Amino acid sequence: MRVESRRLDLLSQRERECLRLAFRQRTSKEIGLALNLSPSTVKGYIAQATIKLGARDRREAAAWLAEAEGLVMDPTPWTGPSGRVERGRPDAPGVTVSGARDWRSLLPFRQSGASHHDLSLPARALWPFVLAAALAVGFGMLAVGADVVSRMLRAFF
Repeated sequence: MRVESRRLDLLSQRERECLRLAFRQRTSKEIGLALNLSPSTVKGYIAQATIKLGARDRREAAAWLAEAEGLVMDPTPWTGPSGRVERGRPDAPGVTVSGARDWRSLLPFRQSGASHHDLSLPARALWPFVLAAALAVGFGMLAVGADVVSRMLRAFF
C-alpha cells in the first residue's frame, strides 16, 4: 500500500530518522545509540510516526517511508520487534490526517504514544493562570462550605 504524501509531511525529522533505521532492522536501543537518544524516546518517536501514518506497526510504517524515499530493503529477514501500536489510526487523539489539532492536544499532558507534549508557547503561558483560577475557586467553595457548616452548628447548639 502506498501512503499518502500528506501523511508523510506530518512526520518530524527525528521520526523519519528513527523509521529509516527501523527499516534497516535496528532495535530501539541501536537506534538510540546511533541518534544519541534513549530507547524509550526512540519508541515514542516510532509510535507517533506509526500513528501519523496510520500503520499497523513499526515495520509497516518503516516500509511505507522507505518506499516513498526509494530505500532498498536489506535481504536478511526482519528479526526486530514489531512495535505494534494499538492506536495506529489517523483518528488517534491529538493527530488528524489534515494536521489539525483536537482539543485534547491543548491539555498539559503527554498524548498516548507521544514522546513529549507539544503545547504552544501561549498555551504553556496560560496554564499557570488557569490552574491558579481553579485553585482560587476551589478554596473559595471550601470557605463557603465551612461557613455554612459553622452557621448550621451554631443554629443547633
